[in-house]
Amino acid sequence: MSIEITMPRLSDTMEQGTIIKWNVAEGDVVSAGDAVADIETDKATMEMQVFDDGTIARILVGQGKIVDVGTVIAILAEEGEDREKVAATVAAQPAVRRSKHAGAQPPPAADPDKSTVTATATASSTTQAPAPPPQRETAGDGRVRLSPVARRLAL
Repeated sequence: MSIEITMPRLSDTMEQGTIIKWNVAEGDVVSAGDAVADIETDKATMEMQVFDDGTIARILVGQGKIVDVGTVIAILAEEGEDREKVAATVAAQPAVRRSKHAGAQPPPAADPDKSTVTATATASSTTQAPAPPPQRETAGDGRVRLSPVARRLAL
């Protein structure tokens, strides 16, 4: 069974990475721990290693491309697996399957009038009214009550 190599999260704030250079080509045999690509993150350029042994069956993302974390960027054929067969299988799959949103279903085709109403209803339901300003504490004579620290800061 082939192994999907995905764009790793190389830093806590990383959302995307750029493949600067592939250190392997399709058909190359790799072992666990081999650096297969140089990835530029939002902070640095790092080597990406593989965690399994096998043969690079297919490289799905070329050099210089920006990719979201979790997106499949290459396919590794396990030892004993036919690389050509794995590459042909991957080529036949739609590109949506190879993205990190593989489980997401495309929206069903619907009546345009209904989709407009749905989008409007969704937008208005997520909008919240601003919170009312906090009530001021006032003394009986109309003065605003302040703590000593607030009084010093106000001066």
